[in-house]
Amino acid sequence: FNNNTRSYEDLPAQVESIDWLPSGTQVLYIWLENNKATLNIGDPDTKNWKYIADMWEIDDQINISPDGKNILYFEQNSSSSTNPINLTTPDGKVWKSLVKDGYNSGVLWSPDSQKFLFGKKDPSGEVYQLWYYNLLTSEVKSLNASTTPDKAVWGADSQTVYAAVPQKGVAGGSGLTNDQIYKIDTQSNQNKQYDPGSGLAIDARNLFLDNASSKLFFKNAQDGALYYLDLSASAGQ
Repeated sequence: FNNNTRSYEDLPAQVESIDWLPSGTQVLYIWLENNKATLNIGDPDTKNWKYIADMWEIDDQINISPDGKNILYFEQNSSSSTNPINLTTPDGKVWKSLVKDGYNSGVLWSPDSQKFLFGKKDPSGEVYQLWYYNLLTSEVKSLNASTTPDKAVWGADSQTVYAAVPQKGVAGGSGLTNDQIYKIDTQSNQNKQYDPGSGLAIDARNLFLDNASSKLFFKNAQDGALYYLDLSASAGQ
């Protein structure tokens, strides 16, 4: 969407994945043409672009850190049982493999750009577990929550995570879920469960917090409505 012209513009079909740089004036994107993928930087409509590097896979998803210094990427549609989560930089000078094992899906950067959440498929089935990675210490661990990063949000302290954990259904699956909301401390793995209300079935998507981190907003896929949970007033277990 172009705010200056108040109009929508279609991106070229060759754009496989795209994400904003913090400046809001440029994007990084993967361009796929003739079965060759490249990482590029350009204007939001991909014009005035500059080539950064070739990519090994043709279906990578990219996610830029909030400070714009690092890019996570991984295969979106891998047919393998393993698809590593890797890191590069906007200048293409640094390349690292961070999460080397398991089938992984989705990443969610912390506000301080030093950690991220990711989903790892449980080897015993099709259920994803929420995992944590610390760039400074290389610590990687499960948060013991059967959910995916798209059903979670970081607190402003970059330590607390709020996650919708299905009690019925499977996060990342095709059907609806029935969730409970948890607050998870990523350092201690201690958690607190919130009661969303008697008789209310929720499948929480697009979670976000208000500026004071006192209210957790989410779209309920069960009925399409927007709800919020008052974190200061809700009883926890």
